[in-house]
Amino acid sequence: MTQKNNESENLSRIKEILFGDDLQSIDEQFASYKEANNKAFEQLKGEIENRFSRIEELLITKNEIVEKVQEETQEVQKTINKDFKKDITKVSLDVIKEKARIEKVLINNEDNFSEKISKLENQLKGMIEKTLEASISKFDELNTNKLNKEVLAEVLSKLSEDIKK
Repeated sequence: MTQKNNESENLSRIKEILFGDDLQSIDEQFASYKEANNKAFEQLKGEIENRFSRIEELLITKNEIVEKVQEETQEVQKTINKDFKKDITKVSLDVIKEKARIEKVLINNEDNFSEKISKLENQLKGMIEKTLEASISKFDELNTNKLNKEVLAEVLSKLSEDIKK
């Protein structure tokens, strides 16, 4: 270690011999540049920290705005969902009511048609019975009176007209 100290001292002496007074002025200039550089560095450091602080504040503010908008959007979405559910429920109830009404109308119509068909059936039976009785009486009359073929044709055509009605 002594050897390193000796070398260091020797270098210092050589520098002193070569540069002399200039070395001291270079050291002073170097110290001056170092101090100016440190000041500039501290200024830049302060400015960067200031800018980062402003950016951080802006991010926090924007984040708060985003969170607020998100909460409002969620509330609006909940309201829309509630309204939509109410509308669906109302439509479902309306469909059920309309279905019940249509079923009731169909049942009434079915009953009316059944009643009308029954009446028509009874009327047809009555007409058939009357026509059958009339034809039997005419045939009996023909047999007893032995009417001619023209009278028989007339009776049959009247019978066919009655059936068509």
